[in-house]
Amino acid sequence: MSLTSDDHMRFAVYFIPEAPGMLYRLGTGLLGYDVRAPGVCPDDLGLRGRLAASLGPPHSPGGFDPGWVERASRFGFHLTICDAIDLKVEPPGEVEEKLSQVQERIREVLGYLKPGREFWLLPPDDGRSVDFFPSGKKRAVVLKYKPSDALRVLETLLVALVNPLGTGSSEHSRLLQTPLPDQRTYTQLRTLKFYSSTVFDSYCPHLTLLDPCPDLLACEDTRDRIRQFFTDEFRDYLARVPVTNVCLLVKRGSEAHWRIREEFPIGPARP
Repeated sequence: MSLTSDDHMRFAVYFIPEAPGMLYRLGTGLLGYDVRAPGVCPDDLGLRGRLAASLGPPHSPGGFDPGWVERASRFGFHLTICDAIDLKVEPPGEVEEKLSQVQERIREVLGYLKPGREFWLLPPDDGRSVDFFPSGKKRAVVLKYKPSDALRVLETLLVALVNPLGTGSSEHSRLLQTPLPDQRTYTQLRTLKFYSSTVFDSYCPHLTLLDPCPDLLACEDTRDRIRQFFTDEFRDYLARVPVTNVCLLVKRGSEAHWRIREEFPIGPARP
């Protein structure tokens, strides 16, 4: 029995800021999708309108362009710990069993951690808390952080022990489309084994604000204005942000948005 697009499940492990905290409200209103609800949500804090006003014509003649968050909104406001991983299983009925194995593996990993350990997002070493990805043709605007030591350990354990339960990824598929050399690079080896190259000592945690907006980011002056705008709007969340959960998210091929399957609290016990 062959799989259809509806049978193609994907999973990911993210940190989702707490609701109804202000960080989550700002990010969710900007993206227009509440992954915790889940559903479309209004920009009740007016961030979209202020961004459009700060850019002015010709960049936003009709106000905020929803296309600037078309890709980012599918995921909801989140910070990646483990990238989106394919879970293509035959027969399709075994998908639930495999997802249960993923959940159990996450619980296992969390059980290795010292109780009460704190996990933090810290300012990046280069000082660019608002930055643009990727480094070449820029497409996205992000809040960029450096992981605390404990968070880097957690990311390493989850990637090493959870990602291999999947069957591939978009990055993995792209890599396999070209012949591989006998002497493979570390990024190729990572992608072949863990389905992602931006892991371990290359892990750069970030919260996506806009994606895709390559035309908007083509001009250096506009990038400077966007950086200043988001630096001002998110000024309370650039120094230290506590990571208080690990969420398993899933999405079938036919679905437009990701959804939370299970949330695992981490860090000090909550009152």
